[in-house]
Amino acid sequence: MRVLHIGKFFPPHPGGMEVFLADLVCAQRARGIDAAALVHGQPLPDDPEWLMRVPVWGHLVYAPLAPGFRTALAAAIRQFHPDVLHLHLPNTSAFWALLLLPARDLPWVVHWHSDVVVSRIRGALALAYRLYRPFEQAVLDRAERILVTSPPYLEASEPLSRWRDKCTVIPLALDSGRLPEHAGTGSAPSWREGNFRLLSIGRLTYYKGFETLIRAVSAMPGVELLIVGEGALRPTLETLIDEFTPAGIEPNIRLLGGIDDAGKHALLQDCDVFCLASRERTEAFGIVLLEAMRYARPCIVADLPGSGMPWVVREGGAGVAVPVEDVAAWRDAIRAFQRDPHYREGCGVQGQRALCKKFALDRCVESIASEYAAVVPDAAVDAPDKELLIVIPARNEAETVAAVIRSLHEAGWRDVIVVNDQSTDATGAIAAAAGATVLSPVLPLGAWGAMQTGIRYALRHGYRQVVTIDADGQHE
Repeated sequence: MRVLHIGKFFPPHPGGMEVFLADLVCAQRARGIDAAALVHGQPLPDDPEWLMRVPVWGHLVYAPLAPGFRTALAAAIRQFHPDVLHLHLPNTSAFWALLLLPARDLPWVVHWHSDVVVSRIRGALALAYRLYRPFEQAVLDRAERILVTSPPYLEASEPLSRWRDKCTVIPLALDSGRLPEHAGTGSAPSWREGNFRLLSIGRLTYYKGFETLIRAVSAMPGVELLIVGEGALRPTLETLIDEFTPAGIEPNIRLLGGIDDAGKHALLQDCDVFCLASRERTEAFGIVLLEAMRYARPCIVADLPGSGMPWVVREGGAGVAVPVEDVAAWRDAIRAFQRDPHYREGCGVQGQRALCKKFALDRCVESIASEYAAVVPDAAVDAPDKELLIVIPARNEAETVAAVIRSLHEAGWRDVIVVNDQSTDATGAIAAAAGATVLSPVLPLGAWGAMQTGIRYALRHGYRQVVTIDADGQHE
């Protein structure tokens, strides 16, 4: 299987979408998927052959202007011969695929990282979206599959409302091995001795809600907030910090600007609580929350309707969500963590466990591979030979499927696939929690169709043998 990702940027460019894309491509290549990426940016000397960067001439309302992208896309298709185009949106340069015949001849999987939110804060963005939307909808019309990062985001997304039948929820994930277990000090600034330590990370831009954090923390003695990131809003935030700091008193809020990864990881490891106060659904997921969970840091986030950000925290049990732009609620949440170290530690540990179970990169890669297989059923994944895969077709077997999976695991059979055939109960979730890999076809298959799906999965992943077994537990 060959996949060409069309992304916006790639590390070292900062950003959650870029971090996820890098982790995803590297993990796919490690698992036998021949993945390549075409992104914006100046080519770097140590770029691998599968990464192509297209220089950016400037930006227009946050959109990078890269006139060479069309030519680069055509060249990438000729060079890599992909079976699938994986388009990461929002990204205006991905629209070139609509005008290239070689691109239109391929199946498309769209990764929907966020809506282009018609901002109540930035009127220019609303005007630009009128030009953007027809191209966006044309891409969604052309796509075979659309991957959405959380259930709340899918439910609230107006641009996706016409295409729900194509959508699958696959949460973003993090390569936790990339973040050192013990981060050290790096180049990170330190907190002042004895303060309760709050950290927030993000581009200094209008939707991140840093103003709310500054107003909340400025009136809290013994609490210190460090904000990592750069952006156009820096002068405004500096003025706000000065305004809320009494004369002759050292501010308890510092803007650190951009720092290196080692410094960021050190701050995440050393903070008491991580905060994300975003106030518009441009914040679709908040992958930095997963980085905080990696270090067992509890999180406070804005309870932003339609965003995946509070869903990530609640799903992982990693902290609390407070009303958007509610300064008093932020103070109450911070004080609750400050007063109760056991509560703080419990949320941190739960978040760390959820990262390993619900937001693990392996799980994300397998789910995306299943979507590829649905649109290119005959493309093979190069993988080492594996011995035996057990395939369980299941429809509405929530009461028995977990016991079947457990009995297989106890007998030493670890590689178990459950093909969840349009169940209307919790079969899929229960099977996943029991340790099986779950495939969820978009259309009903029947028992034999579900078996064939499992067998095709085994062929693609290098298994030598398949055993199929019923999910109801009546057979040995």
